[in-house]
Amino acid sequence: MELDFQINVSQLLKTNVGSVKKFGLDQAILDLEDEDSASKIDGEVLLTRTDRGVWVSGIVEIYISLECSRCLVHYSSLNKIAIDDEFLPSVDINSGAKLRYADTEINQDTYSIDAHHVLDLSEALRQYRLSTMPIAPLCRVDCNGICTECGIDLNVSSCSCEPYQDQRWAKLRELLNTNGTIT
Repeated sequence: MELDFQINVSQLLKTNVGSVKKFGLDQAILDLEDEDSASKIDGEVLLTRTDRGVWVSGIVEIYISLECSRCLVHYSSLNKIAIDDEFLPSVDINSGAKLRYADTEINQDTYSIDAHHVLDLSEALRQYRLSTMPIAPLCRVDCNGICTECGIDLNVSSCSCEPYQDQRWAKLRELLNTNGTIT
């Protein structure tokens, strides 16, 4: 299953500047890293006719399946993103002629409307989705992780392993007395 958010905007491109069309997003998609876990996109975007193309704006909820970076438990996270981008047509709606700015302004950082007047939100949603994913995801703020010696989940139970102490900090530990203040 892939992202498929293609919208035919030919009628919107024929309207006056400022015309608005609503488009609902409600689709399950595959996770970007793990082909087996699914996510869901839900929300609504407004398509507004501009003098050059179509402005897409709205709030979208993305449910992402993640793996905790401390305890390796899989969990689902809800991320709300604000979409706010302009899509530029590559051809004129009336004549079908290639637009003058299509070569100069439409580049890899600009979203475009194809020659069939189809606006594809897939790439924009994919990029927004990637930008909302945490670098080090946590299942909860106070996650204790797993024991580095025996591998037990410290959120579920404790272990009898000796806590690892980095010897590079030994001199600093010597400066601390028993009640935790510097001597």
